[in-house]
Amino acid sequence: MTIRLILFSLTLLFGLVAFEQAQAQSKKKNKNKNKKEINQDLENPGSLIEINENTKSVAGETSDIAPKQILAEQSLIEGMKWYMLEEYTKATAAFEAALKIDDKNDAACYQLALCYFRLGEPRSALPHAEMAAKIKNENIYYLQLLASVYQDLSDNANAEKTWRTLIQKQPRNDEYYHSLADLLRQAGKTKDAIKVYDQAEAIIGPDDEMIRKKQDIYLNAGNLDAALKEGQKLIDAFPDFPDYMLMQAELMLNNRRVEDGKTIIQKYLNSGFSHPYAYLMLADIAANENDNAAQFKYLQMAFEDRDLNPEQKVRILLTNYYEQAERNNSLREQGLNLSQAAAKAHPESADLLALHGDFLYISQKQEEALSIYLQSVAINPDNFRVWERILQIDWNASQTDKLVEHGAKATDLFPNQALAWFYYGMGLSEAQKNDEALEALEQGRALAVNNKELISNFEALIGDLYHQTKDYPKSDRAYEAALTANPNNARALNNYSYYLALRKENLNFAQQMSIKLVRLYPNDANYLDTHAWVLYVLGSYEQARTYMEKAIALGSPSATLLEHYGDILFKLGNVEAALSQWIKALQIDTDNQALEQKIKNKRLE
Repeated sequence: MTIRLILFSLTLLFGLVAFEQAQAQSKKKNKNKNKKEINQDLENPGSLIEINENTKSVAGETSDIAPKQILAEQSLIEGMKWYMLEEYTKATAAFEAALKIDDKNDAACYQLALCYFRLGEPRSALPHAEMAAKIKNENIYYLQLLASVYQDLSDNANAEKTWRTLIQKQPRNDEYYHSLADLLRQAGKTKDAIKVYDQAEAIIGPDDEMIRKKQDIYLNAGNLDAALKEGQKLIDAFPDFPDYMLMQAELMLNNRRVEDGKTIIQKYLNSGFSHPYAYLMLADIAANENDNAAQFKYLQMAFEDRDLNPEQKVRILLTNYYEQAERNNSLREQGLNLSQAAAKAHPESADLLALHGDFLYISQKQEEALSIYLQSVAINPDNFRVWERILQIDWNASQTDKLVEHGAKATDLFPNQALAWFYYGMGLSEAQKNDEALEALEQGRALAVNNKELISNFEALIGDLYHQTKDYPKSDRAYEAALTANPNNARALNNYSYYLALRKENLNFAQQMSIKLVRLYPNDANYLDTHAWVLYVLGSYEQARTYMEKAIALGSPSATLLEHYGDILFKLGNVEAALSQWIKALQIDTDNQALEQKIKNKRLE
């Protein structure tokens, strides 16, 4: 093989790869240009080795080549080396050097044009691309580059002419038809584009992409019948691909041919085919006809099918069910059933599992929801919203051990989430791990910088913990900070007023807080008990009895409430009634030795 032949083959090999990449890059500039690319492997083991091996024997093989040609070829080899390294500026200098030696070297012209094209300089590429095509006008790669350069320069007339030349040379290459038709569409010559698609169809047969583009042209022109006729071509040409029937039905439904669309969908299903989109379309039709039962039936079929991707199922559930589930029992039940079907079909989808957990949660099935949420975070532990629900359920169910366990995991995963620290702190507090609880709550409090309600809740809990350790100044400051952030914080109002009463300190302020508390929550037995106890400490026994009896009337009184009621009755002189209440309290709180002593001695102390 002579050096000339080696270089020519390399020019075609690397030049074609590079040109196609450059062409694809250029086409991105215009959405209407052809999007298809021929994927080539830029790594071609042996190619550069071949160059090196053959250049070693140039002197022995090129005795018949003029010295200037040898120099030109050497510059070309140098240019190809830089080109393959994507050093286009250096490659350009080498190719220009080759052309200065041999200005008729078509390979150098082509490569130089390609370099400029890659550098985003189509105007500089043009004369070299034209020269390459002029020297060897039978070379299709030269013509492809030339057409793309014309197109990049908006020289549509010459681009069209060049693409038509390529079609004449290779009439079965569908890419040329696509490129020409896209150019014509961009120029507004839609009728000419249709003719190109028809020409291609006559030679190479129906093509899905071309027919789709023809349908777009017809639809933009308001010619639905012509677009449907094109869709029927696909159905007839590819009977083994029944999804074309669904595409045709979708086109009908989108253009208000509802009955025609239903007919073709039923024909598809009656033929033994099954696809979740068929059921989705029927569900959409049913929704438009206000047939909720039919809509749910078809959605259930679609959701049981794994071919409908999890993301789409999530979107349908969120849009059509979840937002209304809390206030609409029927939609909540349907959403629960659909999310269950989806989660069963996609047990690997953390998002679907989380959403199914949400429907269980708002359906008051918290234990089942917890199980599903835990499955979700086992797959994807990085969803804080799910962890928040897990912690809420643990707290609502008084599962202290689980709250501590899950709180520890949540704070490890989300150390900057104040709410995770809040739940963790509550769990530790309930577990009587006061020092750890305080540390967790202080950590979370520092993170909740702009959330006044959360700050207030943190401070209220911190106040409780400092009270338990009998650090009353810190406890009071924490409660006051809680009420500054949220004056209506029920926990702070309740506990602060109650603990002040126990300590017999600042009783007027305690009374103000307890009055506010029962105004905000007139039917909460614990808060009524707190207000009654403040009144009791103040000596207002009759008022205290009134509020305590309201609390008892709400049902299921606690041992503390009954004991307090007995204390009030004792102060009012009704010892037997007081003993009766104390005995009831002891039946609930059987280990209360102080209460036993009251009963035994028939007195408060």
